[in-house]
Amino acid sequence: MKESFKIIVVLTLSALLSGAVLAWFNQFTEARVIENRLAELRKSLSEVVPGMTRYDDLVRERNFALYKVWAGDSVAGYAVEAVGNGYQDKIRVLFGVAPDFSRIYALRVLDQKETPGLGARITEPWYLKGWKNRAATLLVLVKGREATKSNEIQAITGATITSRAVVSIVNKGLARAKKELSNILGNDSKGEAK
Repeated sequence: MKESFKIIVVLTLSALLSGAVLAWFNQFTEARVIENRLAELRKSLSEVVPGMTRYDDLVRERNFALYKVWAGDSVAGYAVEAVGNGYQDKIRVLFGVAPDFSRIYALRVLDQKETPGLGARITEPWYLKGWKNRAATLLVLVKGREATKSNEIQAITGATITSRAVVSIVNKGLARAKKELSNILGNDSKGEAK
């Protein structure tokens, strides 16, 4: 009985000490982690909206974010962060659009766990280049040929599901961004929003 009590006390103390060390380490590194995430966000925003000098958070949720991006004193465009299902797991993208939502400036894949050599090719420069300066209308996926129209995105051979998923994520992100911006601008005119 005494032996089992000793074991329980030792295990409890070990667990408490380990928990305390982990909590201290988390507090010690939390500011740096946040700083690194913000630096990565700034870098990503500058890649998808040309001329970015600063940005404002308009909407920030777990699976959607909308940023107003500035170039000096004028609005350079908006950046939309959107998440959707890919073939393997969730895909998180960030794309920049013109202030009037007429064009997609660029797309960046922030997170993906697609099949290496197939779906994971959505992070390759040649694929991302295909998103530059596309019409911000209903995007369509084309297979077996070059994308010739401004709203067409070429599918990756062998990764049609992933290609379709990215197009769907962007289309849904665009629709949600337009709706959110309309709500914000509607509130601005009534003096209710920031």
